[in-house]
Amino acid sequence: MEKIIVPVFHFWYKPLCHDAAFTQELCHPFTRGVTGFVGSATNAIPLTEDEVLALGMERREIVVAYNVGDQVKITDGPLATFLGTVEEIDIPARKVRVKITMFGRELPAELELHQVKLF
Repeated sequence: MEKIIVPVFHFWYKPLCHDAAFTQELCHPFTRGVTGFVGSATNAIPLTEDEVLALGMERREIVVAYNVGDQVKITDGPLATFLGTVEEIDIPARKVRVKITMFGRELPAELELHQVKLF
């Protein structure tokens, strides 16, 4: 049996980090098989909107059912079933910061938008 190695391109949304060495150090050890970025060895090149659309991907508007100050229930992850209050919503990063109470102390938790729902 012959092994066939096929190059694969993995696309992910990531806010642009101007410290390219920092970006590569974070991505390489945790992503098995990643050997580099498109572009020079120290600078990843983001795709343009036209390039993304040419790949058949579409841009969707993200809508969340909660606002800052709302009470939410965590539905996924290690903190599932905890209740908390929304402190910050970061739509571009798809994150929400929720303040929860654990062991009598208020603690911040950063979660994905889909991990919480309005309580």
